[in-house]
Amino acid sequence: MNLLIDSHAHLTDVAFRDDLVDVLERAALSGIDRVIAIAETLDDAERACGLARQFDMLAATAGVHPHKADSWSEQSAERLASMVSSGRFVAVGEIGLDYHYNFSDRENQKRAFVEQLRIARKSGLPVVVHCREAYDVLTEILSAETPLPAGVIHCFIGTASDARELLAMGFHIGIGGAVTFRKADRLRQIVAEVVPLNRLLLETDSPYLAPEPVRGHRNEPAHLCRIAEAVAAVKSADLARLASATRRNAMELFHLGPELPPTSIAYTLRNSLYLNITNRCTNDCVFCARTRQCALAGYELRLEREPSVAEIIAAIGEKPDTCDEVVFCGYGEPTFRREAILWVGRWLKARGVRRVRLNTNGHGNALHGRSIVGELAEVVDAVSVSLNASDEDDYRRLCQ
Repeated sequence: MNLLIDSHAHLTDVAFRDDLVDVLERAALSGIDRVIAIAETLDDAERACGLARQFDMLAATAGVHPHKADSWSEQSAERLASMVSSGRFVAVGEIGLDYHYNFSDRENQKRAFVEQLRIARKSGLPVVVHCREAYDVLTEILSAETPLPAGVIHCFIGTASDARELLAMGFHIGIGGAVTFRKADRLRQIVAEVVPLNRLLLETDSPYLAPEPVRGHRNEPAHLCRIAEAVAAVKSADLARLASATRRNAMELFHLGPELPPTSIAYTLRNSLYLNITNRCTNDCVFCARTRQCALAGYELRLEREPSVAEIIAAIGEKPDTCDEVVFCGYGEPTFRREAILWVGRWLKARGVRRVRLNTNGHGNALHGRSIVGELAEVVDAVSVSLNASDEDDYRRLCQ
């Protein structure tokens, strides 16, 4: 499986109100490792941040879209500065200029854009920039606002000259579904000849700009696979190489964390495949090595961050049914990752895995404030509860 990052999706849009969980599960099982949930207003940013807290595969941005620039004020600037200093957001955006629709006054667009650029520069966060029919003004503003924050020109549709100038300023170029459109020859030529792999990001702009052959329908992150295939063909690049490069670009730009060795996620003992999905735990057992070292049978199991569902599946490999069982575990309490257990569990069952086991402290219901047994029963065949004590007093003393 090739892991991809959707660098631009509007997941707070009303189009996803009824089935966002299903949308994200389809994305994860298609190899979409992470999705950047883009905000158009500051209230929207808070909603995106809430989604990022709920779903491990999401990261949120904060900013005011040029369509909303008439609402930009001194209070907006103060609020955005406070938000991005909180550590909850990975970028300032979507910001920029849109002279096609002119939903906001052009002077207000420029003022909001410049002030948000400065907030991003002060915060150290990258920017996600929107530009439509305003590339000359955009580059003029950017040239005057040095030093520039890092960033991406999302859904690029400018000229080759625009692309070269923006690349020279240090920006990444975001390419979405438009690259698949029948009349997008100029864009395909720019992608092929001007944009280097190390400055390229892939995006869906969901729910907008669905790629061929689903153009005209609601777009969603799972469709990024179609965009990746089209870009790989345009650049005459191996799809695996393109996926690796664009994923690395997004990880670095948005500071999404280090790469995880596959052996720290999935490892084999006897003929059981163990999935190390978290180091978070509900207990602080006196005998546990979690705080000192996380090594077992030669495997290093300390996680610098939690693996995404797509990373877990990639680490499992193509033939999980050759094992006697697959075990959700970790140096921690795996039911913290309830969604991951369900999504990966369904993927395993669809591939003929006969036995899925959960190794747990037994705290899942308490963690989620409700019984999750019925949900887990869909994919889990056996549960091993680690009590580590013979009675309640010993449990309290040892497991704390």
